[in-house]
Amino acid sequence: MISELCTVWRITWPKSCVGKYSELEEDVTPYCLGWHPYNHTTCSGIVYESRFLTTNAWKYTNAKDIWGISILGDYNLYSGGGYILEFTRNRQQANAMLNELNIFGSTEQREQYF
Repeated sequence: MISELCTVWRITWPKSCVGKYSELEEDVTPYCLGWHPYNHTTCSGIVYESRFLTTNAWKYTNAKDIWGISILGDYNLYSGGGYILEFTRNRQQANAMLNELNIFGSTEQREQYF
C-alpha cells in the first residue's frame, strides 16, 4: 500500500497514513520475518521456527479460520482475516514476542492487540 496524506483528520491529525482498504486488494501473501518475501528454503523448517517466536504471525490467516465473518469498521467492511500472532500467557515470552515484532515490524501495517 502507498502512504498518502490522511483525510480523516480528527483521528490521525495531519500525518501520513496507509491508503484506503479494499478486500479485493488485501495482501494475503506469506512473508518471512520483517515482511521479507517468503522463501520456503530460508523461512521454514524446525531450525527457523525454533529460532524466532513470531514466525506464524507473518502468514495470512483467513477470517473463516478465525471467526468466519467480515468485520464492519467505522469506514469500511474488512475481511476479518490478517496476520495474527497468538501471545503466550508467560509475561517474559510475550514481551520477547512484542520485541521481535518491533524489530521486524513496519510503519505501513495496521496493528490491533486484543
